[in-house]
Amino acid sequence: MAFLADNILKILDEGAYHYEFPMLDNIYFYLGQIKATAFRSTDEWLIVFQEISFSIRGGGFVNIITTFGNGLQNNRNIVIEKIIFESPDDKMFDDEGNFLLNPLHFKVIIKGIEREFSPSEKDYKNIGIDNNDDKMPNEAKIIRYLLSVIPDELFYPTEELLRICDRENSNLEVFITLDGWSHPDLVNDEKPSEMRCFQSLAEALEKNDKRLYDCPEDEYNTHWSNWEWYKET
Repeated sequence: MAFLADNILKILDEGAYHYEFPMLDNIYFYLGQIKATAFRSTDEWLIVFQEISFSIRGGGFVNIITTFGNGLQNNRNIVIEKIIFESPDDKMFDDEGNFLLNPLHFKVIIKGIEREFSPSEKDYKNIGIDNNDDKMPNEAKIIRYLLSVIPDELFYPTEELLRICDRENSNLEVFITLDGWSHPDLVNDEKPSEMRCFQSLAEALEKNDKRLYDCPEDEYNTHWSNWEWYKET
């Protein structure tokens, strides 16, 4: 057998131990959305997390690509790529680094094209955001809105993920794509190997059987509303 579920979970736990596993309440990011794609071949497995967020330290909207696999150096890697850029017609920051975009009308550049958005208060309400909520930063409101209307322009397709992981010449094929699951609370020392979702994903990868993946929707906790650390400060 090429790989075992226990080894997959061990690699995920090692990433969590070194804080190189997605931490959804990282105080240096405002979470927009996270998704995961698992790949598999006869002798290789790969799990890729894409976390679309606003980076407070980096000062921009980014895709944090965290990867784990037995074909990677050190079995894991993290790449952070900027995905939304400032429009010359709508300054994103002032000289002191303060965020300037208006959530109700803003222009940004995505994939080299200037885009203009004018969401209403109702548009925000429909995705669970009160635009008058002063505790939610405008950066968070905007990225969450954009993910609700143009997610495919922000998340990378599978071919691009394999290129970023330097696995484009492998025999890896998409095994399963996940938009939600039960994610460990790293701050409170939870481990991926303790979560039924990751246990069953590892088993499904080992046995090449997607039917073994078991993660009831009522256990999902990856929505941004579960990780609003800024409301606790």
